[in-house]
Amino acid sequence: MNPARLVSLTFDGTTLGHLEIVGPILRDLGLAGTFYARAENLLRAVRDWQEVAAGGFEIGDGCLSAAARPDGFVALSRDAIAGELQASADLLDHLFEGPRSFGFPWGMPSCEEGEYREIVTAAYSVARAGIEGHNTKTDTDFGYLRCIPCEGYSGSELVDLAENALAADEWILFAFDGIGEGEPSVDRGAFLALAEHLAQTGAPCATVIEGATLWRAAIAHVEAGPSG
Repeated sequence: MNPARLVSLTFDGTTLGHLEIVGPILRDLGLAGTFYARAENLLRAVRDWQEVAAGGFEIGDGCLSAAARPDGFVALSRDAIAGELQASADLLDHLFEGPRSFGFPWGMPSCEEGEYREIVTAAYSVARAGIEGHNTKTDTDFGYLRCIPCEGYSGSELVDLAENALAADEWILFAFDGIGEGEPSVDRGAFLALAEHLAQTGAPCATVIEGATLWRAAIAHVEAGPSG
């Protein structure tokens, strides 16, 4: 895989649609994916999600998504957020092996006592942010990786976003919620168009936790400069 440019596909909520629609598509096309877990959904289909993880997909921590408002505000204290993070980490450690990233809810990371971002970064060195943008080799915060919220985009628009980012040697993270169901959501055909394009063009696609390792290597290569 070429770490000079990168795509990551992320999905919030570990929903039934992610199991029945997204998982099979990614497996059939040989693409990586990161699923940010919401405990109440995860626990309804634990064995199915363990099979997903065994197939090489990342099950990340999305424990704050259920408590977040559309603007990202989480109606909890900082201590309560720390407790949620610990409980979620304990559950995921029990069910799955390997390192994982964290997925912030969409919006600014604020709570009843101000910003809570540093509580998350103390627990996770890699996290997908809830703000829009790409990640370049000169401007990447691994604890707050910018992403593209996919709600409302057509398939051709998603493909264009991917191609523009790859042409610019960037790391683009797509953030999906529902696929063909629920709110917010993306049309199933639009998601399939992006996935098929990535597979057909051999685009470098990695989970977020794997992508962080590749991107750090790419940054180090740039910083080292041309070899003599």
